[in-house]
Amino acid sequence: NGPAFPRVDVCAVPGKAIVRMFETISTQDAPVTIVATGALTNVALLLAVFPEIKPHIAQIGESTPQAAWQTTLT
Repeated sequence: NGPAFPRVDVCAVPGKAIVRMFETISTQDAPVTIVATGALTNVALLLAVFPEIKPHIAQIGESTPQAAWQTTLT
């Protein structure tokens, strides 16, 4: 059974992920933290295609079981 979660209706946003990331990050008032929940491919592409975004990113973190495990080692 478990807890009941409310239904969430979310639509995919058309376009390329890195373009949407660039548009979203570059319009923020302060540098953002990116927390990747999977592979870092889109983050790498974002930085390669739009290097001017770097000052808008405070840090990049990873939220995966491997990252959590690595954190316990330090």
